[in-house]
Amino acid sequence: MTSFINLSLFSDPQLLIPTIAILTPLVIVWIAIFFNSRNQKNKYNTIIEVSKNIKDSEDVKELLDSLQEKKIKYRP
Repeated sequence: MTSFINLSLFSDPQLLIPTIAILTPLVIVWIAIFFNSRNQKNKYNTIIEVSKNIKDSEDVKELLDSLQEKKIKYRP
């Protein structure tokens, strides 16, 4: 029973490599999601700041249209 309580993922060399193998993809996915969400947030904040300084509504509409993501057709 005491060996179960003292079990740590990083102290046992046999568990170190599998633990790193499981945690590495999770960390990579978390980093990708974090930077993607931060990029989207900065993009929308920039649009808001630029649109505050533009007086013509047509220019704001052109700006929003240019920033829309265009879907790519992969089928012919």
